[in-house]
Amino acid sequence: MHEMGIATEISRIVLEEAERGGGGRVKSISLTIGRWSGVEVETLRFAMEVVAEDTSLAGAELKIEVVEPTFKCAECGKEFIAESRLTPCPECESMAGDMVAGDELAIKEIEVED
Repeated sequence: MHEMGIATEISRIVLEEAERGGGGRVKSISLTIGRWSGVEVETLRFAMEVVAEDTSLAGAELKIEVVEPTFKCAECGKEFIAESRLTPCPECESMAGDMVAGDELAIKEIEVED
């Protein structure tokens, strides 16, 4: 379960940022997770609860936005959501393109009490 390691690192970063901002209790954490990131959202939620115990993260709301896998066609420039890495461009049928979203994991926002 690599989500426990991810939760530990997210917690470290959030606690560090909260301390830098005055050290209040963390009210919420907003994450962006790509559908193809390999992260199981519900497992990460559980891991965050475990890691947050006895810290200023305990009880913080975890907001997760799941980002669909999006590609940009190298031929016509159209951006489209893909079902698989082999999905052709719906505009020109080209198979050439780059993934522009859908495999990320990012801390989007941290809300801390004053």
